[in-house]
Amino acid sequence: MGCEGWREPGRGGKKLAEGGQFRRARGVGQRGLVGPRASSASGPPRRMLVAQNSSLVMPPPRPAGEADSPLAPVYPFNEPGLAIVLYDGVIGGLAGTGVPGVVELSCVPAPNLAWKIKHRAGAGMPGSEVTLLLNRPEGDVQLPGVWRDSGEGWSNGAEIGKADAPLKRITAHWFNLPDFHARMGRWETETAGWKVRLDARPDHGRVWTDLHRADVYVMTHVMELRRADGASFTAGEAEPVLAGLHVGVSFALGCWAAPMLPVGEGANGQAVWESWRVPHCDPARQTSPGWWSPQEHGSLAGFLDRVINVFVDPDRMPALRLQLMFGISAMNDRGFVEPRIMMGAAGLEHVMWQALVLGAA
Repeated sequence: MGCEGWREPGRGGKKLAEGGQFRRARGVGQRGLVGPRASSASGPPRRMLVAQNSSLVMPPPRPAGEADSPLAPVYPFNEPGLAIVLYDGVIGGLAGTGVPGVVELSCVPAPNLAWKIKHRAGAGMPGSEVTLLLNRPEGDVQLPGVWRDSGEGWSNGAEIGKADAPLKRITAHWFNLPDFHARMGRWETETAGWKVRLDARPDHGRVWTDLHRADVYVMTHVMELRRADGASFTAGEAEPVLAGLHVGVSFALGCWAAPMLPVGEGANGQAVWESWRVPHCDPARQTSPGWWSPQEHGSLAGFLDRVINVFVDPDRMPALRLQLMFGISAMNDRGFVEPRIMMGAAGLEHVMWQALVLGAA
């Protein structure tokens, strides 16, 4: 996915690690319990996570055969500002032996991948690099990280599994989207041979309040991405679609919202690929500064159709992505007016250069 946010200046850029297959029961690490299977409207039964932490909210199980039942997130919905646990268990690579630790998607002060060990023995120097070894039953995963302080640090993320593994669908978790006011909380569209389904969390109205009081980051929607014809695909093939959705929806809103923690399932319903990269996301806004109104479903679908059809073309995607990012910076009203004008002017200049010079118009 494009436009990832870097957590520390001058750090990162390391090759993302690959690990074994990802098992859904690890979604909230060892804090979660594997609950009863819930049938899906399409595909085999899925395992749901029952969180022991009261700060995590799970939707009710999906009734068998009910086509309009809500999509289930792989990771439980968080409360505004609270972290989402990705791994809770033994972490190697920090000392002579493995130590108990946790890896989580932290939402303070902004979304970032953080890790910490529960015993501070063997802490490294702040700023020094380390490779964490996450001991999972399906296979160890190497997570590049950097020490921040005694017993904790940060990471630019990792990809778990293989990007060329055949997938049937990807489940992603959107942060900071407004309520689309869609029927039964579901918005869906088809574009460039892909089908997108987006469900709002059942208590969206409860978490989407008092956003002016603090910077809020909260999982608001669950998205399913699959081929419109039901064919298999790879994470590499889906990446430009996810990037197009990230940039396109953010351009419509005038501020960054993001699909995070995508998980790919194979034909047997088992998760075989996952990304822990953290794309850029702005604090939630009650009223977005963009041009799109959440009630205008058709206009968003039409716009995203044009964006994604360009993003799936590797020759055309870089230019449009840059232009849309200029536009988001110009619309976002959290900055000073002068830089926003400069960013907007740079975007228009890029469009004209592409049309008049590169296009020989």
